[in-house]
Amino acid sequence: KDADEVLHEKVIAEVNNKSKIKVIPTLESTEELLDVISSSSFVVGMRLHSIISAIRAEKPFLALSYAPKVKDMLKYAGLELYMLDANKIESHIQLTKTTETILGKSEKIIKDLEETNRLFLEKHKEFERNILSKILLI
Repeated sequence: KDADEVLHEKVIAEVNNKSKIKVIPTLESTEELLDVISSSSFVVGMRLHSIISAIRAEKPFLALSYAPKVKDMLKYAGLELYMLDANKIESHIQLTKTTETILGKSEKIIKDLEETNRLFLEKHKEFERNILSKILLI
C-alpha cells in the first residue's frame, strides 16, 4: 500500500458515519474531479488538485498535507488554517476536532473561498497581461 492508501484507511477508520464518505479514485479529467467535489458538502483531500478543486468549487475542506506544495499553496492563499500535517496527526480526536471546527465555520469559509477565487482570478489576469506584453515586445 502507498502512503495515500494507508492514510485513507486511517481517516476512514475514525469516522462514525461511513455512509457519508466517498473515496474518489483517480479520475480521468480535472472537470470530472471538479464535478465530484462540487457535489460534496465537505472535502478531505491529500493531493494538491483535490484541494485546488475544493477551493474552486467553494467547498469547505480539510487538507491532509504531506507534500510541501500543498502547504505552500495554502499558505500563499491564506488558507493554512484548513490543513493538518499528515505526518503529525496524533489521534482521531485531533482529526475530529479540526473537522468539526471547519464544519462549524462553513459559511465564513465559503465567503473566504469566494474571495480567494476572486483574488486568484485577478492574479491570473495580471499574469496573462504581463506575458502578453512581453510577447508583443519581442
